[in-house]
Amino acid sequence: MMTSAKASGVFVLLVVLAIFPCPARAYELLDLKAKVLHKCMMYIQKTAELMPKRSSPCCDKVRKADVKDICNKFTNDEKVKIEIEKWVQVTRKCENPLPVGFNCAGYIVPQPPSPPPPPRLSPPWIAY
Repeated sequence: MMTSAKASGVFVLLVVLAIFPCPARAYELLDLKAKVLHKCMMYIQKTAELMPKRSSPCCDKVRKADVKDICNKFTNDEKVKIEIEKWVQVTRKCENPLPVGFNCAGYIVPQPPSPPPPPRLSPPWIAY
């Protein structure tokens, strides 16, 4: 009987842990999101015109981040300040892209633009 009670107790504990996410994980995500926003704001704010270099502190943070979780945690105040499309571009530039079709704070991630074709070289036998 005691073994059955212990097993039931363990089962209940596992169910509770599965239902309620770990608060430490939530705080960790919010801390990382704050660091990413701090390092990347100049690239994702509505007036931004530049993209970060892959070696930038912004990209260092983006590469380590769960960018999908960050999308889900953008606050209304943050969404007023940033342009989600620029956030998507930064995740691509920093080599941690959001998946195509993902809903990032109401913005559906599109296919990336196709790269331009390589320049056409003139045949060497044509003299100009």
